[in-house]
Amino acid sequence: MGRKKRRKSKAEWTITDWEEWLWKIFSRYIRLRDCIKTTGTTDWGRCVTCNRKYSFKNLQAGHFIPGRTRAILFDETCVHAQCYRCNCKLDGAWPAYYRFMQQEYGQEKVEKLVDLYLVDCELSPDWFEQSYQYYEWAVDEMSRTGQLVGE
Repeated sequence: MGRKKRRKSKAEWTITDWEEWLWKIFSRYIRLRDCIKTTGTTDWGRCVTCNRKYSFKNLQAGHFIPGRTRAILFDETCVHAQCYRCNCKLDGAWPAYYRFMQQEYGQEKVEKLVDLYLVDCELSPDWFEQSYQYYEWAVDEMSRTGQLVGE
């Protein structure tokens, strides 16, 4: 029998560990936010690129800008609910996503997000902890009330 792998303490976590940990709740937040925005429910939402309706569990949190650099990885304006086909098979369905972003945020914001593509930033464990607490609270609140938070 193989050895059981020891679980790392948070003090031993790498930046990748922190990103993976936060991504789970952030992705849930994005999908829940967009379900409420597009259908008014927490169970169903529309893909921002094909506009088809999917169950919450069949939606993914897809990035407008590929590459997932730290400056945009957890930027709520850069991540939206997408179906598997658009997000993975169609590599984000970029032309449709671009049109959505222009309509939703305007060309100036789109250009600012594109400029962030090559920017790297340092994120501290405290930042990850605080962000996780916020998104955990927001997901609980939206799940409970069926309403968006912070708007």
